[in-house]
Amino acid sequence: MYSTYTDAYTLSDISYMSSKSMEDRIPMLDGSNYLEWEKIMSAYLRFKGLWQITSGGDVRPIPLDPTADPKPSAANIAERNKKIADWDKENDKALGLIQMKRTINLSTYDKSTSCSTWNGLKKAFATSTATAVFNDFQKLLAIKVSRNG
Repeated sequence: MYSTYTDAYTLSDISYMSSKSMEDRIPMLDGSNYLEWEKIMSAYLRFKGLWQITSGGDVRPIPLDPTADPKPSAANIAERNKKIADWDKENDKALGLIQMKRTINLSTYDKSTSCSTWNGLKKAFATSTATAVFNDFQKLLAIKVSRNG
């Protein structure tokens, strides 16, 4: 019936399926798995074009003051407001992805921007604690090596 794979699906369908399967590979952050989660989540945010906002490389534009001297034109104000709205929309996407891939008990780390949320999670979980080292040690002890090869 269809002569090629793309005859059956549009390119946006294929892109959605690819993006969805990538999203499914991101583990739920529970705190103990931060280092693994961070690598996969940052790669996914890059893939989605949201890393610059999340990493702080792309900061929210500052609104123009209509009472400033010299007074900005209405066109300049409208252009700046559009840039702010676009940034807010991209920030919401990044923040939503982070929130979807962390357990509910970590919602206390949610902030108003993806960057401040990311940095809060990093500060809380990126460093090895005695508990994390002990958990890793227990996992190491649980590994069974076969004598047969």
